[in-house]
Amino acid sequence: MASRLFVVAVLVGIAAVSGCGKPEGPTRYPMKGTVKYKGEVVPGGTIFFGPLDAAKGTSGNGSIDNGNFVIEKGLAAGDYVVTVEGYKVSPKDREATKNQGSPPDNSGVPRKYATAKTSDLRYTVVEGPNVKEFDLQD
Repeated sequence: MASRLFVVAVLVGIAAVSGCGKPEGPTRYPMKGTVKYKGEVVPGGTIFFGPLDAAKGTSGNGSIDNGNFVIEKGLAAGDYVVTVEGYKVSPKDREATKNQGSPPDNSGVPRKYATAKTSDLRYTVVEGPNVKEFDLQD
């Protein structure tokens, strides 16, 4: 009897620690791409995806390095507003400038792309891998 109780207690403990096996939140899909400004790669910066419907999406951001970005955790399927802050220099050169005491140059792309209120960039994430090239204009 005691051994049965022990086995049941162990099984309950394992189930409690391991959870139900289902990941929390919506399924996320890979997201990567490039950011250009007037056809030229944006050397460095940040890109942010904010869901148009907060109840249906997940937000995500990534660094832009030599025009390329990856949203490491991926994004849930749905519609997003995209914001971009770009720099005229690469992250490596930006860090070197920062260490010299000079303020970083934040004017790599027009300011309208920096906030969800003013950015006109939209993207729909679909199930499966997502790849997008953004070519920003004035």
